[in-house]
Amino acid sequence: MRCEALLLMQVQVRIYDSRLEVWNPGNLPPELTIAQLYHEHSSHPRNPRLAGAFHHAGLIERWGTGTLRIITACQVHGIGQPEFSTMSGNFIVRFRALAGTIISNGDELNERQKRALEYVREHGLITVAIYKHEYNVSECQARRDMALIVKHGDLRVIGKGSATSYILKDDGE
Repeated sequence: MRCEALLLMQVQVRIYDSRLEVWNPGNLPPELTIAQLYHEHSSHPRNPRLAGAFHHAGLIERWGTGTLRIITACQVHGIGQPEFSTMSGNFIVRFRALAGTIISNGDELNERQKRALEYVREHGLITVAIYKHEYNVSECQARRDMALIVKHGDLRVIGKGSATSYILKDDGE
């Protein structure tokens, strides 16, 4: 491969409100499947010489445990299991944000809004009227808070007008 081609192949880190994705050029070796990455598997380096040099420098190991170490680190830190996939000649690792957190900017939910998310987890839904009563806020404040939680990506709106309710957003949404 020519040097110019190498410059075009860059690792990309994509940051969204609800997830962080790392895109690495190249597909998995044919010997590996996505499902195998979640379990013990053998190592299949694309460039054995480069992998050997990094191994001798103490920067990597050789046993194909990288994805398992990522999964373990996510568990230790209370993050959901990462998703591995391939698309358009790229290998992708996707980390989903937990409800009540945000990745893309410094806006954090306040304690009242976090408690509202817990309420929805416990009861299945919340309305502006319930929020207003539970957290002793005005209707205007309740609507602002609910809109922020929806914008934050944790809840979705169902119904309209006085029948509006808020439920947890599915992971696939």
